[in-house]
Amino acid sequence: MEGSTLADRLNLLFHAFLRPRDELGNRAPWTNTQVARAAEMLHGRAVFTAETLRLARTGTQVRGPSADVIAAIARTFEYLSGSEPEPGTASAIASFLCIDPNDPGTGADAVADQAAIGQQLRTAIDIRDSRFGRAGLLARIGGLDDDPETQAELERFVDDLEKKQSRRRRSRSHGR
Repeated sequence: MEGSTLADRLNLLFHAFLRPRDELGNRAPWTNTQVARAAEMLHGRAVFTAETLRLARTGTQVRGPSADVIAAIARTFEYLSGSEPEPGTASAIASFLCIDPNDPGTGADAVADQAAIGQQLRTAIDIRDSRFGRAGLLARIGGLDDDPETQAELERFVDDLEKKQSRRRRSRSHGR
């Protein structure tokens, strides 16, 4: 089952929640060190290390991180992405990380929830990374037809906007 290990799920989170755009408009994944430092700042103490994340993401740990560490990782990604749940609301990211679909004691509903969250993350990545996906999303938001001609026009429009935005960012970063 794809995404069934903690390493798979952690790597999916790192791929889904990128750092904010830099001065040139580029986005990059968070590093293990950046996430560990953000967790330390957020929790007021070192909760896990970059090495803990590296081992968990490669699946080379003999014993996986504790539930407290997994919850801290989830909380850190929520903080970094600005998607913190309302107080008293369960964390979808914590559920996604904590549910082990390979554990025989895990109920079918929990496994289905974990799979649905993983699919939502993969869909968000696909939309973010796919030019057609972005244009299709814009078309649906704008109530436009999904025909090839409209899609082509949207693609040209998005291309033009991205070029203009890139020029503005370059101009700002060079102090012009």
